[in-house]
Amino acid sequence: MEYCERKYYFNYYTFVLRDPHPELWQEALVLKGLKSIDMRIGEKSHYLLSDYLHLLKRFQQEWEANPTFRDEQVQEIKEKMKAEMESDFAFSKERDYQDYEDFFGKFGLSEHFYGLNVDDQLACAIEKVLQHLERFMGSKWNDKVQDYFDSARMVYVERPRIPNFDAMTVDVSKLP
Repeated sequence: MEYCERKYYFNYYTFVLRDPHPELWQEALVLKGLKSIDMRIGEKSHYLLSDYLHLLKRFQQEWEANPTFRDEQVQEIKEKMKAEMESDFAFSKERDYQDYEDFFGKFGLSEHFYGLNVDDQLACAIEKVLQHLERFMGSKWNDKVQDYFDSARMVYVERPRIPNFDAMTVDVSKLP
């Protein structure tokens, strides 16, 4: 099992601190939830690719017949991601990182936690995420995924960001 020391510490030792050192425990929980801008770029790239793959799976035939429809839908998920990143950034910047009660489970950039001014990095971060999608769409992997969607009887892209439990149900009565 290979974990970085930080991840290992935050996942296992922080809960031991809960009773003897509640202040340290609370701070450790905040630190566990922080992500750097680079980590956020990776996470958001993953989400954008996921959104694209879900669209591709759903509308592949329509996209082949109408490239304008495809371009509009891709632009729409890009705009949503851009707005989401801008909103997350503003939220992180305004957080009170000392208010531990309000922080649990909520997003924060480590740069904001440490008081760094990284406003000039937001536009570049958004651009990188959007470029990651463009690179994927222009790669051989995009074609392979399309071919797989055509030939596979059942395709599981990945766990969606917002689960649709009705769509995940399986009719077992038809299984042998």
